[in-house]
Amino acid sequence: SEGQATLIELLEQWLAAQGIALPDGIAPPAVEVIVRAPWVAREPEEI
Repeated sequence: SEGQATLIELLEQWLAAQGIALPDGIAPPAVEVIVRAPWVAREPEEI
């Protein structure tokens, strides 16, 4: 979705600001896993 694409762009910009560059060949699903992993235990339904 567009929202996920924007989130990935923001993540890449944030990582770049931290001095971390994602490999050019990284697949968006891999980025999605990286983004979602820390939040799996904090889904809105569980708050």
